[in-house]
Amino acid sequence: MESTQPILEVIDENGQKQSVEIVFSYQDEITQKEYVIYTKNEKMPNDMVVLYASLITVNDNTMKFENISDDEWNMLKGKMRDAIHN
Repeated sequence: MESTQPILEVIDENGQKQSVEIVFSYQDEITQKEYVIYTKNEKMPNDMVVLYASLITVNDNTMKFENISDDEWNMLKGKMRDAIHN
């Protein structure tokens, strides 16, 4: 079955191009920060799909995924749960 989620090409920290599937995106209304939850379709031993979360920054027309804090990750999980249940 083919995915209907957006696919994005990103450059990882080693300079390698990777395709990632966007699962959820969110822009905070107060800080205007943009976040994305994505997957590389890797599976954990229990068959759950591994999810990654990043802050998106754009400089000189280049999009960069930056690490986020535990508090930001917890906030994003809550926003994703809200979106699923609404």
